[in-house]
Amino acid sequence: MRRGFRIFNHARKSRIHRHALETQMKFAKSVGWFLEKAVSSKLVLAVPSLVLAMMGTLGAEQPGNILAPDSKGPSNKVVATIPCGFRPTDAVVTSDNQTVYVAGRYTNTVIVINATTNTVTTSIPVGNLPTGVAMTKDGSTLYVTNYSASSVSVINTSTNLVTATIPVDEEPYYLAVSPDGSSVYVATDGFVNEGAISVINTATNAVTEIPTQQNNIGIQVAFNPSGKEAYVSSYKGIKKQPDYLFEVDPATQKVTKMLNLASAGNVTLAVTPNGKSLYIAEEKEVAVLDIVENKVVKNIPLPKEFRFPFKGAITPDGKYFYLPVEIGQEVVMIDLTTNRYVEAFQVGAGAFPTSLTIAPNGHYAYVTDSSSPGALIVIDISGS
Repeated sequence: MRRGFRIFNHARKSRIHRHALETQMKFAKSVGWFLEKAVSSKLVLAVPSLVLAMMGTLGAEQPGNILAPDSKGPSNKVVATIPCGFRPTDAVVTSDNQTVYVAGRYTNTVIVINATTNTVTTSIPVGNLPTGVAMTKDGSTLYVTNYSASSVSVINTSTNLVTATIPVDEEPYYLAVSPDGSSVYVATDGFVNEGAISVINTATNAVTEIPTQQNNIGIQVAFNPSGKEAYVSSYKGIKKQPDYLFEVDPATQKVTKMLNLASAGNVTLAVTPNGKSLYIAEEKEVAVLDIVENKVVKNIPLPKEFRFPFKGAITPDGKYFYLPVEIGQEVVMIDLTTNRYVEAFQVGAGAFPTSLTIAPNGHYAYVTDSSSPGALIVIDISGS
């Protein structure tokens, strides 16, 4: 019974790696549909004794490409395309802006790139199907999810050697390191523990599970820079059953709020550097959640449906949100000063962007291209 359910879910995972060799799944309805319904019917979203009110301004505004009045705008030019592995899926940049680590999903390696010369310097063997990468703030340690191995590899970046392999709940996707570096939150399939979140203690490598009681497949993780909240998007994998965005209190390691995404599937999350807003992006719109007020205060409409948005990022100065879109070879740009759509630009013929990360100095964005054979695409975003 359980194996049949797993096979059913595997058949629905194409939004994470549409062109992957393993079996695939499909994601379903959009978060926008739910947000509109939530506003019109004055719904609230809650865990016992905790409420998240949905009070948006949806549907009134038309898409526009307006930059902030004092903004010159980024150049958004592709300056390099670096072959690296086979269908890479995620990347992270060191705090000194000098090195990029890339998850080479079908080479079972992490590819190391010199960000000054845009050349591959080495590769690090890890577990089966590495999918997500995350790094401690000081850049000393890299964590890599091994999807098929249900584990996380720990890499010492000074030696580029794996120092530990940590078993976690089934089939981990993306992950994030807490701002204080004390823990790593891993989004997993979650069937074993009725949850979607495995937490690694970075001092001991011990793992604890945060039960969500929903049996959802965890997809993406985002921390508030304050460290007070962590957010995990998830997918149920069953038709007409709700997906959820979970808010977790890292102090208690308990789910404090749930946002019903109404089968939205792969939802991209990004928190602003000031910790005040959470951006929730899907194919037709981007919702802005005011973290302090606990409500959706804005919906940013997109001029068309951007199919399969993936892991995006906000610039360090908090001015722009970049969202990679797998189908269409595009990256969508949102101006966060005006909360308006700016543009969607190409990153390469035949490319399938699956993640975007930004260097700490804000000069370059790095996009993983999961087409065959795949590459890391470097974009000049200076001027942001």
